[in-house]
Amino acid sequence: MNDQAREQSKCSLAVEVLQSWGELRLRTKGVSMLPTLWPGDLVTVQSCSFAVVQPGEIVLYVREGRFLVSHRIVNKCSAESGAFLITRGDCTTKEDAPVPPGELLGKITGIRRKGSLLASPQKLLPFHRLFACMLCHWSFFRRFVLYWHARRTDTDRDFKVVIGEPA
Repeated sequence: MNDQAREQSKCSLAVEVLQSWGELRLRTKGVSMLPTLWPGDLVTVQSCSFAVVQPGEIVLYVREGRFLVSHRIVNKCSAESGAFLITRGDCTTKEDAPVPPGELLGKITGIRRKGSLLASPQKLLPFHRLFACMLCHWSFFRRFVLYWHARRTDTDRDFKVVIGEPA
């Protein structure tokens, strides 16, 4: 199975779980939502309708039926051609293509990082906005922070398993 088919299968499964159970937990990857979401965070996604999501919330949607995207809502628009969301990653400079209601899967209601449940995602505070801007525009800083994060969350470093007879 190639990578594209694997990603499409994951998308289909996520959509099916959300439709059947109304809630899904996913492990994040990518850096477009730094500093709100870090690679490896476990997010809880609650199924919801297009009518209840608001600007400032982080939503999960599917693109081209092949991959999942979690980005923050910048604007909610209604036009003669239909309603749609404008989203953008916290660590990106440009907005995504419009998200129609049919692509919306749900909104992120919780973030678990390294075993701790964080407060549900809110609008970016001024410090977080500055931090996101630095991560977005300064690649050296982003690489350093991601290296530090990976070292800090490296579970192999924290827990060693010894197999064999006790001494």
